[in-house]
Amino acid sequence: MQTVFSRIVTDTYDEAVGGPGRRAARKIISFDTN
Repeated sequence: MQTVFSRIVTDTYDEAVGGPGRRAARKIISFDTN
């Protein structure tokens, strides 16, 4: 991924489901390629 993208901006929405240690849903807002 680091060789393809120089920058990725994500936004987290909703809350983590399933308890501690779970990741919240994310969506990619913008990215820059190398």
